[in-house]
Amino acid sequence: MFNLPGWFRWSVTVLYLGLVNWLLLAPSSVFKKVPSVWQYQDKLVHFGIFLLLALLLRWSLPMEYSRGRKGLAVLAGFMIYAASIEVLQPLLTKTDRVFEWPDLLSNIAGLITGWFFPSKKTSGDNFEF
Repeated sequence: MFNLPGWFRWSVTVLYLGLVNWLLLAPSSVFKKVPSVWQYQDKLVHFGIFLLLALLLRWSLPMEYSRGRKGLAVLAGFMIYAASIEVLQPLLTKTDRVFEWPDLLSNIAGLITGWFFPSKKTSGDNFEF
């Protein structure tokens, strides 16, 4: 793929993280027009959101923070973030958004899948997919 500069990779990741915060903390009324085709589609959406977040993190982080103890610490930190988002939903939205264990499990499953997704090291210091 392209050898993009670190500032660009981080910009994309931070913008996506902002979008994730908005999506997961917005009132549910924002999503009323989204058609529901499957009973558990929101779990799949949670999985996908955090899968992409993990892939972007690995793409933007230097290699040393994507492997070993440092990598596991980053992954654990974002698992705490995923749990915090679920806890904050009912507190910050003051609507019908509530903490749900299946959402949290989907968030964590997406993070783990994205974090351990097969990748290759490029000539630079980051992973490519």
